[in-house]
Amino acid sequence: MERFILNRITNILYIQPTKMKRFILVGIVVLFFGNLCIGQGNADSTKKEKRHSFAITGGVGKAKVKRPDTTKRFTFGINDGYGIPIGPFRKADISKYPNSRYNSGDTSHLGGYAKYGFHYEFYAALRLFHNFSIMASVGGSNLGYDITSLNSQFITYFKPNTVSVTLGDSYYVLQYMLGANYNIPTGKHFSLECRAMAGFANSNYPPLSYINIGAQDESEIYTFPEGSGFAYCGGVGLKFITAEGHIGVHVNMTYSGSDIKFTSYSVAYYTQPNPSNPNLSNNYIDSGTVNETKILSVNLLQFTFGITGEL
Repeated sequence: MERFILNRITNILYIQPTKMKRFILVGIVVLFFGNLCIGQGNADSTKKEKRHSFAITGGVGKAKVKRPDTTKRFTFGINDGYGIPIGPFRKADISKYPNSRYNSGDTSHLGGYAKYGFHYEFYAALRLFHNFSIMASVGGSNLGYDITSLNSQFITYFKPNTVSVTLGDSYYVLQYMLGANYNIPTGKHFSLECRAMAGFANSNYPPLSYINIGAQDESEIYTFPEGSGFAYCGGVGLKFITAEGHIGVHVNMTYSGSDIKFTSYSVAYYTQPNPSNPNLSNNYIDSGTVNETKILSVNLLQFTFGITGEL
């Protein structure tokens, strides 16, 4: 076919004038080779399209987005916030000791008179199953004592402006807990945490100073040794895991309860304050120990914000 076309071109070149021959020759060559190139280009384009189509159907597409792991094996963290006393621990109950010895009320329990204060917690958890972990924690609460209410109740048993009661310290409650934590995922980065724990707690009872009381208008200081008792707690919280999955942010609400037992208390006697004669003021007279068990009910709501490491 190609030879035939070339022969035809040669015949035309010999018949037509020179300029016309050259023009026709150039046109034929352009048309001939142009068609070959276009055809070859279409074939290559078809091949490219086929290869491109094969690449798409073969699985080259969006990469999978890795979601953060909200169930790491080991968790450790710290919470800080407020401890709020509730129930008998907060109540200024005049029928409980120390005021009960003046009104023949219940002397086997201590009045709480507690005020809110700072609370903290250190804890660690080990995941045993997908959402279930065992948890151990150590927490403390530094709480105030409502000495104003106690003093206003106490002075009603005496002549006005003759006696008073003052405070020597505040509450400090320590809790040691072991139990279970259950994690319920609620979103891409969020989960709900539920905990139930038990252990024991230690607490002091703030020392109280009664001024100008007794047969000789002396001062008496009542102090308690540290008490302890069974403790329990339960709570819920919201957990946020960062995109990397190794840092958690927590907001928690926990209720804890315990009955702290004090097996005895001590009483020390001093001379009354005497500003006009300091040498006779607050001198030690005598002391003694009363072996009588008293129980303090410690009930707290703990609102905390914290951070954890997730491993």
